Amino acid sequence: MYNTQTGSDNSLPTFHNVIRGDIMNKDIIKRFWSKVNKDTGTDCWEWTGGHYGLHGYGGFWHEGRNHGSHRIAWMLEHGHMPPDDMLVCHTCDIRNCVNPDHLFTGTHADNSRDCADKGRSKCTFKKNEAHPNCKLKDQDVKKIKFMRDSGATQAAIAQQFKIVQSTVSRICNGNRRGV
Repeated sequence: MYNTQTGSDNSLPTFHNVIRGDIMNKDIIKRFWSKVNKDTGTDCWEWTGGHYGLHGYGGFWHEGRNHGSHRIAWMLEHGHMPPDDMLVCHTCDIRNCVNPDHLFTGTHADNSRDCADKGRSKCTFKKNEAHPNCKLKDQDVKKIKFMRDSGATQAAIAQQFKIVQSTVSRICNGNRRGV
């Protein structure tokens, strides 16, 4: 039997997987697993092939485009690609890990929640002055609303706080910073 995880060629593969309409044959499966280091000293299986994007995820070139190596590993384990609206997430939080036991499917919201629950997020769910890009303190927002209610123009308020007029407008209309 052909083992999709080891790439051993004892016989013909027992199933064929489809990626964008093409059969994933044993040569492609073997090429995939040849780029995996399972001897890392951890349970993670390190993707040693190419990477794509700025975020450190492994990329597997097939049919003229990169596929996430973790998505291919998940597909080889489960026999099909996950739906397009589902992500393949890591329980280990190692982006170049392709161990199928460390992979699960979830929505973007599931992945963000997992990130926040593990304390890995720099600013997820942080609002107002807790957000790292915040320019106005809560007291500044209150003062902006008071100044506008007292008759100051949005342009004058924007100039005083060194922000653009549209930000003043959004604050005063309740579309931003509901302090």
